[in-house]
Amino acid sequence: MPTYEELVELSNGDLSRCIQGANDAVDKTRQQQQPTLEKELISEAYANERLKRLKLAKGNWIELLKVTHIHMAQRL
Repeated sequence: MPTYEELVELSNGDLSRCIQGANDAVDKTRQQQQPTLEKELISEAYANERLKRLKLAKGNWIELLKVTHIHMAQRL
């Protein structure tokens, strides 16, 4: 299971590769009819990190739009 520190240090590209690898591991384990819980938890940890980054980026983008809108309104 990746630690918090390991997750936040991953670049977006590395995170994408980890997500794909984790999903592949779940699929392979499922095909072998083995328990998948541990692999699913790892996959979920990577997916949650991506979701956190997307929400943060979305929040920053919305704040930027608000500030830009305020500055444009002040010019009028």
